[in-house]
Amino acid sequence: MNCRPGRQAMPTDIRDEEGVCVEIYDEAHALARRMAESELCRRYAGLRDALQENQTAHALVQEYKRLQMRLQMQAMGGGASGEADVRRFEQLASLLYATPEIQQFLLTEMQVQKMLADVVQILTDAAGVRIDLPDTVG
Repeated sequence: MNCRPGRQAMPTDIRDEEGVCVEIYDEAHALARRMAESELCRRYAGLRDALQENQTAHALVQEYKRLQMRLQMQAMGGGASGEADVRRFEQLASLLYATPEIQQFLLTEMQVQKMLADVVQILTDAAGVRIDLPDTVG
């Protein structure tokens, strides 16, 4: 189907329920705008901005995320995690989750990440594409 008279049809041209030509990328941008306007994303943005104003807390959260990623990569590679890294990660987790504002930020960030993962799963399912993520292979 060619939604662009006089022009070559694009593989991403589709028609909506009313037969109006829409570009998949336009729909993706519309979804992005709706997500950004959602209560969850607005709450996350506010918590993120507040965290960034506190340099110490921001640095601790960044270190926590770096250690988390390192430990996850080591686990996926089948390697043993360094005892010092595990201990530091546990200490940071205890400290950060004991601070209500940081705890709220981290939990809200996880909710946003879950929402994004769900959307990607919906899209890949619709496209018939399988993306094996480390924690979903099985």
